[in-house]
Amino acid sequence: MWPLVVAVLLSVVVLAGSAWLRGGVAATSYDEVDSLGRPMGFNDVFSAEHYGTLLRNADVAHALEQMNSGNVLQHWGLLGAHGVLLWLIVTGTRRAVRWFLLVQPVIFYWGWVGFWFLPIELADLFWIHSNDREGFVDIPYIAIMSQGMWFWVCALVWWQVRRVGRVRVLIGMAD
Repeated sequence: MWPLVVAVLLSVVVLAGSAWLRGGVAATSYDEVDSLGRPMGFNDVFSAEHYGTLLRNADVAHALEQMNSGNVLQHWGLLGAHGVLLWLIVTGTRRAVRWFLLVQPVIFYWGWVGFWFLPIELADLFWIHSNDREGFVDIPYIAIMSQGMWFWVCALVWWQVRRVGRVRVLIGMAD
């Protein structure tokens, strides 16, 4: 159970983190500079220090504002889907989990892009640092990042359910 629960909770962290970063972009002025004088304009590459500025400038209100902008049903629906999947992992049958997982690519269509984009974006976020403000505002950043992570989690759960007859066996419960 724990690996699947941790994976789902990590996906919630990616959803919250992407909303927080996007909120930080919205809360940071274009003329902000880091300690080396590098600006945070629209096409200026973000340094590691810039990401710290984004995280400091954001707050819960900014993150919620971002969750409530764009496709609200996609953002909040995804959060709800996390709860449903957790419930199904604990109580559901293999069939119920598989049906739930089968509809996810239809409901959360940005996950198709995010599934491939997320590993690249995470590498950029932590090591490469080639992102700029445009990369946060010109695309549905929250949807792509969080739904991409959601697809990875759904793939992991699908793989586990395929291997085990009933989901509850994964958590040590008898059938």
